[in-house]
Amino acid sequence: RDLCPRHPEYYDYLLPIVDEVISVIRPERFVHMGHDEVYQLGLCPRCQKIPEDVLFEQDILALHGHLKEKGLRMMIWSDMLQPVSKYKSWPAAERLPRDIVMLDFIWYFHLDKDTEDNLLPHGFKVAIGNLYSSHYPRYEKRIKKEGIIGGQLSFWTEVSEKCLQQEGKLYDLFMTAQMLWS
Repeated sequence: RDLCPRHPEYYDYLLPIVDEVISVIRPERFVHMGHDEVYQLGLCPRCQKIPEDVLFEQDILALHGHLKEKGLRMMIWSDMLQPVSKYKSWPAAERLPRDIVMLDFIWYFHLDKDTEDNLLPHGFKVAIGNLYSSHYPRYEKRIKKEGIIGGQLSFWTEVSEKCLQQEGKLYDLFMTAQMLWS
């Protein structure tokens, strides 16, 4: 089910959930707020005349402010802020707070592009998301760019030795360690 960030009860519904997650997990620095694959923006009567990038920006700013009040920083997936994607919210990148850490996974769909270059000039810190090291091109120069702070490996499989081995994730785990730490 989609939620409308301009609905008067949206944040009354969402923020208690965020607060509960924070109280259970007790993060020290960051909370990842998703915001990837937002396929539908501006559909309801409240939002139809508002550009998608403005709707996206307003929601990010509201949640960023809420986390900041709690002494926490925000992380989000950055696909919606990539001009190489089909989404229309990418212009918001130039207006978002620079202390948001971007996890860039859209590189996976554009192996020919260094998509982090769409985020780094704005001053964001970027972690390469869903880092399948076995096919992350040009990593030697990309991970050394100013503003790249690391990578995040996704397994998308059962976390057992057998499954990790069968899916090639043990290789990815060790190759990612070699890529990022050497």
